[in-house]
Amino acid sequence: PDDRAKVTQHFEYELNGHKAVSFEFRVIARTGEIHWIDHLCQPVYGADGRWLGQRASNRDITDRKQAEETLRQYERIVSATPDLMALLDKDYVYQAVNDTYLKAYKKSQDQIIGHTVAELLGADVFENLLKGYLDRCLEGIATHYQAWLEFPGRRRRFMSVTYHPYFDAHHIVSGIVVSSRDITDLKRAEEALRRSEAKHRAIFAASPDYVYLTDVEGRFLDANPAFLNWTGLSLEELQQRYFMHFFAGDSVDELQAYIEKMGRGQEVKTLEMRVKNTRGEILETEINAVPLKENGDVTVVLNLALSLIHISEPTRLKTRSRMPSSA
Repeated sequence: PDDRAKVTQHFEYELNGHKAVSFEFRVIARTGEIHWIDHLCQPVYGADGRWLGQRASNRDITDRKQAEETLRQYERIVSATPDLMALLDKDYVYQAVNDTYLKAYKKSQDQIIGHTVAELLGADVFENLLKGYLDRCLEGIATHYQAWLEFPGRRRRFMSVTYHPYFDAHHIVSGIVVSSRDITDLKRAEEALRRSEAKHRAIFAASPDYVYLTDVEGRFLDANPAFLNWTGLSLEELQQRYFMHFFAGDSVDELQAYIEKMGRGQEVKTLEMRVKNTRGEILETEINAVPLKENGDVTVVLNLALSLIHISEPTRLKTRSRMPSSA
């Protein structure tokens, strides 16, 4: 129905004309399927030059139309992606790029298509960074790298770049599909996290309180120097033990309740407990514990133990080591 008007017009007006006409329209087959037709008609003249009529031919181009539509869909998808997409031939010459690629380099299609990677990015970058990855891709192996790259007007950006081999109909590598993603924000966030972790590690190491990490079963994972010094163990030796090995209380139920709370992801605040180190020294301490979760499951427990009273086991003399901080 959408093509009926132009077909009717053709038969009413153009069929009696004296020029070749070509156009495309759709027809409905007996099966109900829609087919695309490429119609061509041209005038036919007799030996005396008299116009005899039109000769017409119709060719089914449904497959080509479907392929074109599929290609347009791919083009829309590629153009919409925030990744920089490009196609290179075996000579490192650009054959196609998406809009994101053009915007990133502030170039037009004519300024990139038909030019080499070295011409766009510079000979030094091509030879020293990219060529090895590109050559490996041309051998049929997908390659990947991450690096800081310069973009006009955008300063340096940290890019995650993947090269995929492009195979022709004979399964021979004929080019390279380039996919580049800007992960600058992620890179900076990772660097900020590392700096933050370094600061927290410094606080962890310098704290006079006893700070240690365990899993939900009470196995030691890490500890600060203050706690290691009190236990009389190295970190490697401590990691072979459980918290229960240091428990010196009168009721095991107290310890079991503490461990069960950790497994349920509950915080423990100001829990008073007696613990004993490898030298036989007993410490009455106040424990605060915070379960740390990953994907909803408790994986690590952060423990802070404030030493309240230190008991010298042989003489049973009690001395207050220090007052806990308000923090």
